Amino acid sequence: TVHRDINRAVQSYNHSPSKTDKRNTANLSSGFLQKDMIIGDASGPMASGAGTNVSNRESKSEWLLYPQSNYEFNIDEKLKNKFIIDIEKCKKRINSYNKNGIRNSVLAIILCHRYEYPHVLLLQHVQSQKYYLLSGKFKSWEKPKEVLKEKLQKYINKIKDINFSTTQFNSHIQQQQQEDIVDIGEFLGEWWRTQYNSVYLPYLPAHITRPKEYVRLYQVSISSKCIFHLPPGFTLKALPLFDLTSCGVAISGLSSILSRFKLHCMVQDEDEGEELLAPDK
Repeated sequence: TVHRDINRAVQSYNHSPSKTDKRNTANLSSGFLQKDMIIGDASGPMASGAGTNVSNRESKSEWLLYPQSNYEFNIDEKLKNKFIIDIEKCKKRINSYNKNGIRNSVLAIILCHRYEYPHVLLLQHVQSQKYYLLSGKFKSWEKPKEVLKEKLQKYINKIKDINFSTTQFNSHIQQQQQEDIVDIGEFLGEWWRTQYNSVYLPYLPAHITRPKEYVRLYQVSISSKCIFHLPPGFTLKALPLFDLTSCGVAISGLSSILSRFKLHCMVQDEDEGEELLAPDK
């Protein structure tokens, strides 16, 4: 009887789970959810970092899109010979490359919407039917975002409402008119040019050891009503995200880059005349 009691005690001791075994058993029975709860409940920098990573992964940056009809354009003769790389401009870039090395550029990705569907605002050359993005060149010691903002202010101006011009003593309206038209947002990626007048590539090919241009892309938000100043022979186009294949390899991949944003389409309130968020469908 004594030996039988001892054997029962030994068996019960061997089969009783320890604290560690209990935690592991709970993890297996409830899956990853239980594991996340343990990490979140635990103390220390590792636990807080894990919770932060989960929240960052689920959150998205917001991007406000206004109707395409709110944007107008006019032709400015002072901007003649912009964007198009002819023979003379190509020679200048060759000389600049031989003297200073690779060209550093910044591109603006500007969005709008038509019928509450996101579109990309592009410049189209009427004769060649080629598409262009507003861009600028920056030197190695300059900040790309500041250079891009300065360049865009030459091409984009705010449309002033006639009603605003009569209320000169309204400080609130005057303050709104002085707000920045262009807001440079997040860094979206980098493109490359292997030749002086080649298309943009979203990668640098392995066999290219001397690329001619390095391009940085930035999210650009503009005010609800703007006017674009374009060179002669250009027009302002808005292409939907599903119809960018004719714009080249790099531009056609913008839909994947923009998937990390939460796009809000702003619609006009007919009663109040204000921009409101479009209802979710």
